[in-house]
Amino acid sequence: MVLASQDDWDRYTAAQWLNIRRWLDANPDDELAGQMRAELTSAPARYARYRREYLGWGVFALMNRWLIPLLSGPDTNAPASQRRTRNYLVA
Repeated sequence: MVLASQDDWDRYTAAQWLNIRRWLDANPDDELAGQMRAELTSAPARYARYRREYLGWGVFALMNRWLIPLLSGPDTNAPASQRRTRNYLVA
């Protein structure tokens, strides 16, 4: 598992605010502009006050246990319908 640091999370969140700001610059008269301005005004303080200490993200690398024998070599005892060809399972 790879976890994001607090700095990583700050950059991720700040990029969202930057995108909102750019969208507002490009679409000042859009019907959602008011809501987006309100979000941009309140989000940074809300993030710093309530979320920064508690939110984050991580990446899990998972592998199905059934596939592990396929990585170690061909299984000559497997049924023909489950034998691999060129490292891929033939289903």
